[in-house]
Amino acid sequence: MRQDTSSRLVAEIEEGKSVSASGGEMIPVKVVTAGSSYVNMLVGDRQVRARVDSRADISILSSEVYDRLKRKPGKVKEINMQLADKNSILKGFVTQPIHVQLGKQSSREGICVAPISDEMLLGHDLLCHFKALIDLHSDCLLVNGKSIPLNTTFRDKPVVARTVVPPNSVVRVPCTLEGRLGAHYMEPVNNLKVLMPKVIREANEVPVVCLVNPSD
Repeated sequence: MRQDTSSRLVAEIEEGKSVSASGGEMIPVKVVTAGSSYVNMLVGDRQVRARVDSRADISILSSEVYDRLKRKPGKVKEINMQLADKNSILKGFVTQPIHVQLGKQSSREGICVAPISDEMLLGHDLLCHFKALIDLHSDCLLVNGKSIPLNTTFRDKPVVARTVVPPNSVVRVPCTLEGRLGAHYMEPVNNLKVLMPKVIREANEVPVVCLVNPSD
């Protein structure tokens, strides 16, 4: 009997999971690099601009795109995803199978949904499923011999890690200082989309800032 893709995805997650303090599954989300490549694909009835990241273990659909689907697939299981900085947890869920199309190739796959900034993260799982090859020289994906154009951009400086602060939560973010300081405080950055309270630290204390997302 064929195992449906939602159950298979949950099983794959559970095989490599680490357990959080709350008892939920913890899935690592990898480091973000200096360059980003995007590809257009279809999820359900929505065309999305997916960021290609072969180092991400799983593909993730943004909560906003999921909410805009005319026929939303049901939720199979809630999951926790651990971000690259090891201190942040992104809460999401696995869906029942939904139509996913990359180029001319399509399939029905269970997919992870979480509040991410990109419309979709195209990870190793779906890239492997579609047997996609990344051709950086030609800036395209090769799927079943067909070329799918990518849109690749580069930053002047790489982003070492991206921290996502889920709604109605606080995330503690470790920092690095160029030199040693005595007792000091960290001024908030006012142009962020989240709140950053002023933090007072003693000498030789590990520098940590708090980011608060007060939205529901």
